[in-house]
Amino acid sequence: GEPGAKTLWLGLQRVMDFAAGLRYARQIGAV
Repeated sequence: GEPGAKTLWLGLQRVMDFAAGLRYARQIGAV
């Protein structure tokens, strides 16, 4: 079966958090 909407939403939030963290890391020159 296909994943539930909640699973998709949680996955999306994790991706967004990761992207935000990466952007922040670049701003402080860590990456």
